[in-house]
Amino acid sequence: MVPLLLVRRDACTSMGSWIYTLSLAIEKALSVKSNSTSKRQHVHLCSIVRGKWIYGYYFSDELFVKIYLYPHSYFF
Repeated sequence: MVPLLLVRRDACTSMGSWIYTLSLAIEKALSVKSNSTSKRQHVHLCSIVRGKWIYGYYFSDELFVKIYLYPHSYFF
């Protein structure tokens, strides 16, 4: 099983730069959290998906970014 995150897209920015910035921020946060000095990559893949919020009633689909992470056991 591969860990993943779903993040709702910010509508005020361009998609490509937003995904890149988001993946870099996740990499930085996980590197700081693990106190690792190595250059291991944590984010495997980012893809754009369309879906609806779980809570509430929404008429239309929204864009989300699905972020696949490498499993924790992959590093140990």
